[in-house]
Formats: sequence, C-alpha cells, structure tokens
Amino acid sequence: MTHAQKALKLFDGGCNCAQALVAAFAEDMGMDVDTACRLSASFGGGVGRMHDLCGAVSGMCMVLGALYGFGSTVTEEDKVAYYEQVRRLVDGFKDKYGSYICRELLVSDEPHDHAWFRLNYCVHFVAFAADLLDEYIASHPVLR
Repeated sequence: MTHAQKALKLFDGGCNCAQALVAAFAEDMGMDVDTACRLSASFGGGVGRMHDLCGAVSGMCMVLGALYGFGSTVTEEDKVAYYEQVRRLVDGFKDKYGSYICRELLVSDEPHDHAWFRLNYCVHFVAFAADLLDEYIASHPVLR
C-alpha cells in the first residue's frame, strides 16, 4: 500500500488531513500511528479549522522535519539548505493547486458542509501531499 493510499484510508476513517498525512508515514518516522495522530491533531482544517495553512501541507512539513529536520545544534548554512527543501515541497503543492492556504483552496460558488469539502477537495490534497513526499524521499534517502 502506498503512503497516499494509507493516508486516504486514515482520512476516510476520520483522521483530519494533517493526521492522515503524518500517520501514513508513522512507521517511516519511527513512531506509532496513535502518536503521529496526536502530534498532528491540531493542524487539521488549516490549524484548528481556522483555514490557514492547509493541514495536508502542515502534515507534509511535519514528516519532512521528522525525517530530515535539524536538532538544537545546527549551522545557519544547514538551516538555510533545509528550509529551501521545505519551500520546494510547499511550492510543488502550490504549483498544482494554486495555493497552500486552506481557505483559498476550499472555494466553491455555493455553500457546502465540511463533509462535502473533505470528499471533493481535501482527499486530493492529502493524496498529492503524500505523493510529493514519496517523490522527495525517493530522491533524498533518509540517512538516519
């Protein structure tokens, strides 16, 4: 099962967008699914449903940090290089969908309920963010 398939199964099972993304990569990060869900719980719906940074993008960044991020002792040069990688992934999402801001992504000419947006929009964001991470990981093996 691909990470995107895992994420969609978790999303369909009730996880928010960020949780689905992070939990799909839980094993890769060396954590259990429950811990991954707890860690990412606040980021669904653009952070607590405030519709800011897309939860799938937040989750993607959390996974990237767990796999490639830096600790308390890091050079400025290493920070700059890491942040460039974060921006590349986020820009890849933006290139596909035009934004990484939840409220800009969830635009419809008619009002719909939360479940409709999950089914018609968010599932695509979750799957694409997982695929972006898989592409990144394939070309940048984790050295830990």
